[in-house]
Amino acid sequence: MAEGRHESQEPNLRALIVAGVIISVAIAVAVGVGLGLMSLFGGFERPLARAEHAPMPQPRLQPHPLADRARYDAQQRARMSGYHWVDRSAGIVRIPVSRAMQVLARQGHP
Repeated sequence: MAEGRHESQEPNLRALIVAGVIISVAIAVAVGVGLGLMSLFGGFERPLARAEHAPMPQPRLQPHPLADRARYDAQQRARMSGYHWVDRSAGIVRIPVSRAMQVLARQGHP
C-alpha cells in the first residue's frame, strides 16, 4: 500500500498575497466609485443636489393619531346622526340612520 500524501501545514504564501492584493484592489475601486458618485451628485455638503424635492403635502406629520381618529369618528357620528341638506333645490336631505331605518320599516324597501 502506498503512503498517502498530506497537505502541507504551511500556508501557501503566494496565494495569500494574490488574494490580499485582489481584495485591496476591489476595496480601492469600490471607494473610488463611491467618492465619484458623491462628487457627481453634489458631495457631502449638498446631498442629492440635482434632485428637486417638493415638500410633502399636508398633513406632513400626524403627531397624535389616536386623537385624530377620535375626532374623525366624532365627525362621522355627528354626520350620520343629524339632518343636513345634500341638495336643497332637488329636495335631497341627509337624515339620521335610525330615522332612515324607521322610514324603510314603515314604507318597505323599494
